[in-house]
Amino acid sequence: MKVLVMGGTQFNGLALVHELVRTGHDVTILNRGKTDADLPRSVRRLLGDRTDHDRMREVFRDEEFDCIQDMSAYHPEDVQLMIDLFRGKTGHYIFASSTVMYAPSGVLPITEDHPVDRGPRQNEYGLHKIYELVINNDPTYAYLVKTNSDMEQKLVMAHVFGHADFFKHNVWFQPTDRHMLDRMADDGSRVRAM
Repeated sequence: MKVLVMGGTQFNGLALVHELVRTGHDVTILNRGKTDADLPRSVRRLLGDRTDHDRMREVFRDEEFDCIQDMSAYHPEDVQLMIDLFRGKTGHYIFASSTVMYAPSGVLPITEDHPVDRGPRQNEYGLHKIYELVINNDPTYAYLVKTNSDMEQKLVMAHVFGHADFFKHNVWFQPTDRHMLDRMADDGSRVRAM
């Protein structure tokens, strides 16, 4: 499969790139080129700042991919650009986001009705991400935020389906406890009892 990973040089993106290459996929990454990473030789690296939409249009003008894994969007308009650029030119677009937005809670699990925190404790990263919370559970639970647009909610749902499959089939996650909600509740009870 021909796969584009947006980012791909740090954290989950770098691990994803290595796994994709290991399993025989043709991998391209796009990033600013500022992070030195131990990339497999077969990886094609495109350079560009995704917030420069004119540059993105130029870089991706003639590109098509079977799958795009977007690991580096901070602003909804950057995700929308990718959707516009690759409409009809990719089989799958998977967006990975953050959970940095809910107000602190002494009770878990929280629901999508839980208060959000967009105050001074948030930073540029947290304020502009599309928000979700995915818990490694069977079945997988996702908590959506009512302030996301319909398009953002659909991206989050697609990401959650990806997580469910990842948790179930990834060699590192297969042996993990798939009853995380119960474990979180138990841990919360123990902490409250202290």
